[in-house]
Amino acid sequence: MTEPITWRNEKRRPVLMKCNNCGIMIDRYPSQVKATNYCSQACSVAYRNKTGFYKRENHPQWEGGPVSRTCVYCGVAFSVRKSRVARGEGNYCSKACCDNARSVDKTCEICGKSFRLKLSHDVNGNGKYCSIKCRSVGYERREYFKGVSNPHYIDGQSQSKEYVCRHSQKRRTKLAGNGGDYTLQAWADLCVKFGNRCLCCGKMLALTVDHVIPVIKGGSNNIGNLQPLCKSCNSKKNTKVIDYREVVPQEPAYYFQEAVFTA
Repeated sequence: MTEPITWRNEKRRPVLMKCNNCGIMIDRYPSQVKATNYCSQACSVAYRNKTGFYKRENHPQWEGGPVSRTCVYCGVAFSVRKSRVARGEGNYCSKACCDNARSVDKTCEICGKSFRLKLSHDVNGNGKYCSIKCRSVGYERREYFKGVSNPHYIDGQSQSKEYVCRHSQKRRTKLAGNGGDYTLQAWADLCVKFGNRCLCCGKMLALTVDHVIPVIKGGSNNIGNLQPLCKSCNSKKNTKVIDYREVVPQEPAYYFQEAVFTA
């Protein structure tokens, strides 16, 4: 014969209780008596279906059921929950009516196809094309975003290598949080100032922009942090902090030679 289990804390001793659905006696801890009245999940579901527990009026969050509304677009009567009406929703009987009420009929200027456009997009003359393909054709016909019509047009400088190099360096320093910028004319004047020669080897080669304090070490993109070096010397310098401008005379003998600089 097994010895009875002794409990150090009598308040935690399980108690016998009857399942509300099937009547089987079950053991439950005192903390579970109020929350669990069934021997299994199946009995819990069966009892709630049988008694209508948590259905309509018996549900603690029952608000009186749905309310009748009239669709703003098509005028059809439908029912909707009170909670949606309280949030300002429930004005349309379906998603199709909601989409139609918030869009207008438009005709494509290129292919003549009819399409729906959102009211929020039908501003400032937008919504002239039914697809990206038709938009591209329309832009080509109007020469939109070409040459002087482009809002970012700067005297055609965007096609030069110097401008592409400057824009790339500006973006790199901006992402690093260093800031700074320079103009192409300021860079050309800097190259002429040092005789259009590499400050490291002294040869008159195609010059590249080098940062005295590298961008990776916190250097800015201002003209005061730039020096002209050839591509080979620029690669050798890498991320070192070397100022070649301090060892070059301010007005060398070749000061007035023709400018040669590239990106």
